[in-house]
Amino acid sequence: MTTDTDIRAALAAPFELSELKFYAAATTKTMPKKGKVAPYADVRAYMERFDAALGPAGWSTSYRCIDPMDKAVECTISVCYAGVWVAKADVGYPNDAKD
Repeated sequence: MTTDTDIRAALAAPFELSELKFYAAATTKTMPKKGKVAPYADVRAYMERFDAALGPAGWSTSYRCIDPMDKAVECTISVCYAGVWVAKADVGYPNDAKD
């Protein structure tokens, strides 16, 4: 039986380096150029993590375009926790990432 502690540990575990991608979070305008790099995990890594921790039927996502001009999209993730569905949402905008 999977416990609350097991689920929390599975969701909180760090991603493997091979699952991470990086993007330039900030760069200077002067030469020599300098910058800061930020890591992120591909969405597939998160989906696999949720499947492993909660089971494929234990979570879901939905998307809604809330501002076509700015291409703003609201993502809602729903998780079945202790038999109760809990949903959280946030809004994202396109970035300069090429993938």
